[in-house]
Amino acid sequence: MEKKKKNSLSEQDIASKVSVMLQDAVDFSTSHIANKHEQALKLYKRDPLPGDEKLHGRSKWVSPDVMERVDWSVASMTRLFDSTAMPVQFMPNGPEDEPLAVQMTDACNFVARSKNSHVAVLEPWLKNGFITGLGITMVEFRTCREEGLPELLKGVPDEQLVQLTQQEEAGQIIIVEAGEPYSALPPMPDPNVASEMSQIVQAMAPMVRDLKIRRIKNMRHMDITNLPPEDFIVSKDAQFDRERNEEPTASVID
Repeated sequence: MEKKKKNSLSEQDIASKVSVMLQDAVDFSTSHIANKHEQALKLYKRDPLPGDEKLHGRSKWVSPDVMERVDWSVASMTRLFDSTAMPVQFMPNGPEDEPLAVQMTDACNFVARSKNSHVAVLEPWLKNGFITGLGITMVEFRTCREEGLPELLKGVPDEQLVQLTQQEEAGQIIIVEAGEPYSALPPMPDPNVASEMSQIVQAMAPMVRDLKIRRIKNMRHMDITNLPPEDFIVSKDAQFDRERNEEPTASVID
């Protein structure tokens, strides 16, 4: 018996399904997240609460409960993560894994501390989480071109010059400076006593030149960045811990 072929989706069908899922995520994010974000941010900034327009001229002070608790929590958590010499540490499963665990620990701490400021990443991530109930941090891999230090190449013949020019067109090197051509053989000590054969050899010697170049390397970087709440949407089937995602409250004292 021949197996039934699975119905394959066309690009239009895939785009249609993704469009529906995307719209559902936008609607869910707007109703369940964006509105809470807006309200929580107003409370953090001590904006007037609904109904305060009736108290115009009589309201004296708005309690900074949300701002104080958020800032205190962010400072406490940042101090906790920043107090250790190694923010990231891998534990080996056995003696055979110890060298790999040490290598992974060193690499991750180098990326977190030297290539990225982990404190600068923690503060907005924690603040978004405490204010809005949802903080998102992402890791982005990117490739950038880096130029090396100037390098002097002496006595470059024309054949090698052609190859270097092709490498420059391919983006592998940069020819910073090219000198004037000169003979590849050193000059005779005394041309008056040089033999006729030596003069012929000198005249037939190839011409070379000195070049100053920079080599280009494609370096991989891993950037740790925070996503602003307005720059992401959440799928409608996402699950939240309601005990940790409660709306903050504030009070108005006349």
